[in-house]
Amino acid sequence: MNFEEIIAKLPKPYYRNAQADIAIYCGDCREFLPLIPDKSINLVLTDPPWFISQEVVIHRSMNPQKYKYVGKDINLDFGEWDKFESEEEYREFTHNWLGKAVACLKEKGHLISFFDQNRTSYLIEDGKALGLLMRQHL
Repeated sequence: MNFEEIIAKLPKPYYRNAQADIAIYCGDCREFLPLIPDKSINLVLTDPPWFISQEVVIHRSMNPQKYKYVGKDINLDFGEWDKFESEEEYREFTHNWLGKAVACLKEKGHLISFFDQNRTSYLIEDGKALGLLMRQHL
């Protein structure tokens, strides 16, 4: 199946460059990736939830010596999309989306994911189990 045939079956992309066969989609990959035929894409670029939301606010105005820039407070609650009941639930979520992403990738395709540095072991372990070759993680 070629690029145009795949694109024709999908919702409208966020960005599209037909000359370069590029389409960018924004959404929940667990709902979107099953629409893409297996082994049909070259790259999955994802920034999944990191499970780092906290009900904490950093008040920069309270300690101007500590913070170089005095301004708005920093809220570490990023929204419901970044909240999970437990570490186990987050791990299952990661395994789920990663499996769907790997199924879509061509044999020599690439997966690039922005991920919490303290949990990259989840991504590495699951990726290797799914047959990915880890080239680099930062």
